[in-house]
Amino acid sequence: MSDHLTKEVWLLGGTGRTGRAIAAGLASRGAPIVLVGRDAGRLETAARTVGGRCVVAGSPTEMAAAIRRERPAVAVNTVGPFQQTAAVIADAVLER
Repeated sequence: MSDHLTKEVWLLGGTGRTGRAIAAGLASRGAPIVLVGRDAGRLETAARTVGGRCVVAGSPTEMAAAIRRERPAVAVNTVGPFQQTAAVIADAVLER
């Protein structure tokens, strides 16, 4: 595990409609973006568009594990249904 926080903004569900819109807004403000999702091809295409990198994670549990490992400064969850994803992601973010 990393012993410091990265300055990246992680966008979970970065290839969806909401995720792409948020990524574009963050990119226009110069934020260092990491798109997180299941489909490597879609992630890479979206990451090229906004100038970010990508992390492939097939489930909210895998996303949470990556968050714990890399400790981004911010994690934005656009992966639904939120009743099923919010708790696991929040727990990972709050483990600092």
